Amino acid sequence: MTAGAFCVLAVLVVVLHSFFGKHGFSGLAIANRHCPAAALEQLSGSPDTDKRYDVARNRACPPRVLRKLSQDEYWYVRYGVASNPMCHPAVLAQLSDDSHPQIRQQVANNPACPVNTLIDLLKDPVAAYLAAANPHLPRSALAMWQLAHDQA
Repeated sequence: MTAGAFCVLAVLVVVLHSFFGKHGFSGLAIANRHCPAAALEQLSGSPDTDKRYDVARNRACPPRVLRKLSQDEYWYVRYGVASNPMCHPAVLAQLSDDSHPQIRQQVANNPACPVNTLIDLLKDPVAAYLAAANPHLPRSALAMWQLAHDQA
């Protein structure tokens, strides 16, 4: 290999590393909607928090894996679950009581969030505006929230 070709290769590696981050190409595989469920299940047990987060955000992630990751000790992983539009409504309802405010915001913003959970989140000062903006919130609940909010 010539010195010039080696320099080009070295620059390419640096650029790819900065673009794909520390996951390298494995992060792309985890994010791919065609990633096999068995691979996502295996990766959900990774000690790498970022990999578990990527698994949680994958729309093809099996429901049992999302349920498991919704109990993760790291809020960032639970945030990934809360942002997944394929997440089961019961898991979103459970996450709506999470102690971390950004998770409750993601639940309120999730199109799969159940109506009852959205109505409950209208009482959460951190998540209320996102719950009110969720298109699945019934107009009657939105009108009552607006009236109460205007009077306050």
